[in-house]
Amino acid sequence: MNATIRVLAKVKADKALEANNRPRRHVGLRIPGWRIPQWPSLTRYWASTKIQLFITRDEDAPITAEQLLEPCEGERTEAGMRANIRVASAVH
Repeated sequence: MNATIRVLAKVKADKALEANNRPRRHVGLRIPGWRIPQWPSLTRYWASTKIQLFITRDEDAPITAEQLLEPCEGERTEAGMRANIRVASAVH
């Protein structure tokens, strides 16, 4: 099995996991910088849900602005910074 097929299999499994994560299932197939097929086997999971306006986040744990601004734990490296820049560049 070549690398592309292995990657696509992992992406498909991940998207199936997202689709089955009810009630907060993710309905998109977007991966920044990469166009992937809209697999018919996955569309059945969200065929009846075109948008996620029904998710109100009323049941989410409370979080404050201070918590959102706290720095992440762990080592900060040049490689990590470069990876973040590449991801951010692909999104926009």
